[in-house]
Amino acid sequence: MSAYTSGWYDYREHEICLSYWQKNNRQIERVPFEWYFFLSAEDAADLSGPTFDRMIDRMEPDGNHVRVYASSDWENRRLIARWIKKNGATPLEADIAPVNRFLTDQHVKFSEHPRLLYYDFETDARSGFGKKDEHKILLVTFRRWDYENNRPHLESEYIVAKTERDLIMEFLDVVGKHDVLIAWNGGFYDEVVLKARCKRNGIYPPWKMVNFLDQMEVYKKFYQRDEKGVGLKVSFSLNAIAKLVLGKEKVDLLIPGKNPAEQFVWMYEHQRDKLIEYGLKDTDLLVELEAADNYIDALKVQSHLCNRFMSSYSLYSGYLGDAFVVRYGAEHGIRFPTKMHKFEEDDDKKADKILKKIEGAYVMEPAVGLHKEVALADFASLYPSIMRSFNISPETKVANNYEFYKKHCKKESICVAGNGTCFRTDVVGVFPAIVNVAVEKRKPFKDIVKEMEALGKEGSKKWTWAKHRSDSYKVLSNTLYGILAAMYLRYYDRECGEAVTITAKVILKMLIAKGEKEKIWIIAGDTDSVFLICNEKRLKRFMFEAAKMIDMWVESYGGTPGFIRLEMDAFYDRIFFVTKKRYAGIKKGSETPEVKGLELVRSDNCKLTRELQRRIIEYILLGEDVNAITAKNIVSRWRKHLFDGLAKVPDLVISQAVNKKLDEYKVSPVHIRIARWMLKNGHEVYQGMKIPYILTGHKDGRQVGIFADVFDGKYDAELYWKKVYPATRRVLASVFPERNWEVLN
Repeated sequence: MSAYTSGWYDYREHEICLSYWQKNNRQIERVPFEWYFFLSAEDAADLSGPTFDRMIDRMEPDGNHVRVYASSDWENRRLIARWIKKNGATPLEADIAPVNRFLTDQHVKFSEHPRLLYYDFETDARSGFGKKDEHKILLVTFRRWDYENNRPHLESEYIVAKTERDLIMEFLDVVGKHDVLIAWNGGFYDEVVLKARCKRNGIYPPWKMVNFLDQMEVYKKFYQRDEKGVGLKVSFSLNAIAKLVLGKEKVDLLIPGKNPAEQFVWMYEHQRDKLIEYGLKDTDLLVELEAADNYIDALKVQSHLCNRFMSSYSLYSGYLGDAFVVRYGAEHGIRFPTKMHKFEEDDDKKADKILKKIEGAYVMEPAVGLHKEVALADFASLYPSIMRSFNISPETKVANNYEFYKKHCKKESICVAGNGTCFRTDVVGVFPAIVNVAVEKRKPFKDIVKEMEALGKEGSKKWTWAKHRSDSYKVLSNTLYGILAAMYLRYYDRECGEAVTITAKVILKMLIAKGEKEKIWIIAGDTDSVFLICNEKRLKRFMFEAAKMIDMWVESYGGTPGFIRLEMDAFYDRIFFVTKKRYAGIKKGSETPEVKGLELVRSDNCKLTRELQRRIIEYILLGEDVNAITAKNIVSRWRKHLFDGLAKVPDLVISQAVNKKLDEYKVSPVHIRIARWMLKNGHEVYQGMKIPYILTGHKDGRQVGIFADVFDGKYDAELYWKKVYPATRRVLASVFPERNWEVLN
């Protein structure tokens, strides 16, 4: 069997097209394929009649279901699905596109080595980023694939041609020898520009032969650290990530304050060698980032595990989780409902969202303040374990009340979850069955990871190979609750979702009550973890007894014991809590504080806010004689530095995201006003982008700021202090509650 690298559906010929390579030649295998969906046998019998018969091509028995063949045209699929639902029946899997239908129901071998092409464009963007279709491509840099060694070539290349059409045609020759096109922020820019400029030049490539992947979005999915390792999700610009991961930066080409689009065009016309150097460096960074972190390889493993070709769609856990569950169903004769939100009107979707929100996890009010010698224990994969314990799955649900359980539990195989929802236990449900599969499949890879680490070979080729596969099964298992609780996925079931979350609440509260009874002070609890003041010996005993208690409770309600286990996670020398989900601690043997939820690990404030809070956190957690007077003196020195005008631009920059299209903002906060100015002056602005600015004062009752790259004046110290100090004040007030910390304002 060939190993395929991409696939698509030829709607004209009604054929699945699968691409693979013979040496350096792309081959296309064509498989005749008519699109179909499913109905239950009962629904098919009820719907049969002149109207339905005109809408479909034919029906065939398929186990307990009927396979319904119809035109694959999107609008036709939409009309059929809505008509079926309107007539009281349930269309099954009618939203699945032809190529995904084929990948779901057929056994396809995916290539372990799809050919990746890293590329970057330099363009004439003087028309503004609201008109990307007008951005003429000036230069393309790229890194080809080394076919013999299954890796990128050692050097990047570039194309500059007399006309844009010639450049595009030459680049498409390169594209045609690859499977996945990878660019930084490509989903917003490079991919969009390439397709638009092809159209402008009368070029219509078969885009379905290749997949696009946005490497910036890959990093948003996988990258979680900052330079201190405390979890801050930093700026995801290529320069910021390259600096943190590689210690390298882009070529410094632009003059701050001047229109970057005009500078690129001038450089193209007068200093082309510098522009080429700039582009080549960008492409080199893309390849070096993958060599350092192997995130794209990890995404490839996850995609293939879920029977999908790797692309930007693979970045959505719901997309891959859905694919895996549907495939499991196909192998076991189970078909699932259609994702009807694809066919419904927006008003219907909004109404659903309001009516069906699932009750979330339990978070205990923490014991605010500083604590010493604290243990952290958590439940390993709590939500998947609860699914296994109570066989939680939409098709195993039989009722939603304890009275039903009391009536039937003695004579039938029934269990009841924490919210009162009852599930049959004589057959394994789809969701717990998939958890079982994930656990079993993961085990050998997990063992290899541990073996390599014991040998000091963490990061080796074998370790990476096993780690990606182990993590993929873990991600799949942990994704299942999310797709069960997601309102717009086919498995959504509010009672099942709350059977998981409320059961988790019950278990966590049982644990807290046990701690109180045994005089073990549990100072915080969140979803699946608890912080306890006790030593390691006592914690082990507590966990052993908790396992027995939980098993007895699970068994008393008809569930299967043995899955839900509390494990020791870490010990902290010191830890303090500010509010729910906001704390900082220093683990035994570590020199770096762990920070959760505080401004230090949030990027929606300026560096000065984070650094002042960092200094106070480090003093509280690492200082020898921690006291309020010294803490006050530290803060006072920082305040004087700010008011003396000594703060530097990097300390003052505030970055806020553009979360929707600019014309959708009815109120214009400072960063949106700056974003509009940037767009007007040739700067790149896109939805999701963080706008960097510096506050300069007030005007007409509104804060006034300026784009950070053009700032060369005075900042408003009073305004900044009102933004900077509260984050640190909250920490100080929690640790030193006896003092009034308002006085520093």
